[in-house]
Amino acid sequence: MVRFTCHLFTVTSTNSGTDNNPSLPNKLIFTLITLLLYLPLISSLANPNRAPHAQNGATFSPQLSTPSPLTYISYGDETSTKPPILLLHGLLGNSKNFASIAPILASEHSRLVISLDLPNHGSTRNWDPDMTSTSQITYDKMSERVFDFLDWAGIDKCVVMGHSMGGKVGMVMATGDEQERLEGLIIIDIAPVTYSSSDGTDWSLIETIITTCSTLPLPTLTTKKSASDLLKSTIPDPSLRSFILTNLSQTSSSLKWKVPIKTLSHNLQNLSTFPKTYLPYPGDTYFITGSLSKYVRLKYLPQISARFPRHMIATIRGAGHWCHAESPADVVSLVGKYINR
Repeated sequence: MVRFTCHLFTVTSTNSGTDNNPSLPNKLIFTLITLLLYLPLISSLANPNRAPHAQNGATFSPQLSTPSPLTYISYGDETSTKPPILLLHGLLGNSKNFASIAPILASEHSRLVISLDLPNHGSTRNWDPDMTSTSQITYDKMSERVFDFLDWAGIDKCVVMGHSMGGKVGMVMATGDEQERLEGLIIIDIAPVTYSSSDGTDWSLIETIITTCSTLPLPTLTTKKSASDLLKSTIPDPSLRSFILTNLSQTSSSLKWKVPIKTLSHNLQNLSTFPKTYLPYPGDTYFITGSLSKYVRLKYLPQISARFPRHMIATIRGAGHWCHAESPADVVSLVGKYINR
C-alpha cells in the first residue's frame, strides 16, 4: 500500500450476416414479450434522474419513488459492488464537463461513475425555492445537498473527485461530520484556502467573469453571438467565452441565464472562502494541478497539510486550470494510480 504524505511530482502531458430461425409470427411474439419485459428498464434509462434498482449487493440503489435532489449523468455498471466515483464540477459548469474522462474511468475500473449538477447549475433546480439575488450560497449548503443525493441513491461510500468549486465542495464533505462516507478524495486544481483578487492567483478573473456576466443587458440581446461580442473586451479568450455561454438558453427572440447569475455575483465572497472550523481528513487525498494554473501554490502547503495530512500533489506540465479537459489522458492515468494504490 502507498502511504500518502506531503510531496509533489510533475507529469509531462501526453496531450501539447439464410434465416433458419423460427417462423415470423413466433419471432414477432417473442419480440413483443421481450419488449414488454424490458420496457420499465428502457423507460428508466431514458430519464437522467432515474436508474433501475441495484441488485446483488450493488452500491447504487436509488429511491425511485422520490425525485433526485440533484440531476446527474451516470456511466458504467450500476450493479457494481465497488464504491462509485462521484464527480463535482466547477463554477458555471455542469455534469457534462467530465464527459471526456468519465466513461473511461467507469470502463477501466469497473465502477459506476456519477457526474452531478451541483445546486443552481446544469439541470438542477435551486435548493432555495425563494431564492433572490441576495440569497446565500455556501459550501456547507452545497455539500449537504450532495450528501442528500448519496442518501437518495443509497450510496454509503464513494470516491469524491471535484474540480475548482466542486473541489471545495468535496473538501468540505471530507472534513465534516460524515467524512467516513468518502472512500477517497481527488481534488483538481484548487486549495482549501480563501482566495482574493490580489493574491496572485486567477481569482480576479473569476470575479471579472461573474461580475461582467451579471451586468449583461439580456433584454436587448437576441443571440449568443451578440452576448459573446459584449463579453469580448473583458473576456478575450474565445474558449472561455464559449464555456460561459453554455449557461445561456436561447429562445426565438431572447436569452436567459440557466444559473442565478446575480445571486452568484452576490456570493463571490462566500465562493472564494474555505471554512476554518473543520476536522482533518484522515484518508488519502490526491491533488492534481496544472503547471500553468496559479490556484495551488507552495505557500498553501501548510493549509493543505493541516486539513489533509495524508496528501499527494501531482502537477501536469502544460495544463491549466481545467486539467481534466486539457489533459484528459494524464488525469485518467493519475486517477487510476490513486484508485489502485
